[in-house]
Amino acid sequence: MPSKALHRSRLRRPGDLGRWRQCHAREDTMKNPCAYCGATAVDRTRGHVFSKNLYPKSLSDVKRILVPECLNCKARWEDADPHFRNVVLSAWHPEKHPEDSRYEKMRRSFSHCDGTRRLRDLTQCMREFQIEGKVRRKIYPMEDLKFVLVLKRIIRGLCHHHDLGTAIPDTRVTCDVLRYMIPEGIEREMDWNVIADSFIRYSYLEWVNEEASSTWILEIGTQMQFIAWIHSSPNKTIQADAFGAANF
Repeated sequence: MPSKALHRSRLRRPGDLGRWRQCHAREDTMKNPCAYCGATAVDRTRGHVFSKNLYPKSLSDVKRILVPECLNCKARWEDADPHFRNVVLSAWHPEKHPEDSRYEKMRRSFSHCDGTRRLRDLTQCMREFQIEGKVRRKIYPMEDLKFVLVLKRIIRGLCHHHDLGTAIPDTRVTCDVLRYMIPEGIEREMDWNVIADSFIRYSYLEWVNEEASSTWILEIGTQMQFIAWIHSSPNKTIQADAFGAANF
């Protein structure tokens, strides 16, 4: 039988601490319900609120927001996540593209077996227009069901992360493009959570009223700003304006 000293030395081998942390993280995840549907009978993993494919290599050390995610919910947006990335990168500030491999990965994805479909999905949410004789395009993300699915997933995941609600259904979430300046009085009350400068940041206000329980502002890159409401109940609705667009 090995001695206690030998047993302790084996635990200190390179990589043991990391494996120990991963094991305990899995155990903690399995103790908690799915952040999106509340399931406890289905296997759960640690899901990324902001998909991994959104992060450039230059932000590999940035802390990720992880929540319990069951395999059934993960399968819901598995196909939509790459499309969400494609839309976001297409609308990123053209003069400030991150120097990483995300754009090359996006271009390569169009040559895969499903590449034609993904390219078609991307172009279907674009509209051409002219400015000073030059052809430009606008992206209308809120007309895209896959984009909206992931955007709602992000807001619901953030609600769980900030203890504002677990298993909030899609029917309680309304998202839209932010079209107007935030009133100064409200902006002063908002605390911004910054994932990284010029990358992703968000803020929220918790309400106690009959219509909404919280309001969220989400900025992705320099060109995409969204507002979201969590309705107090599925029967309460907030009328949003017509679909918005992001220029690029």
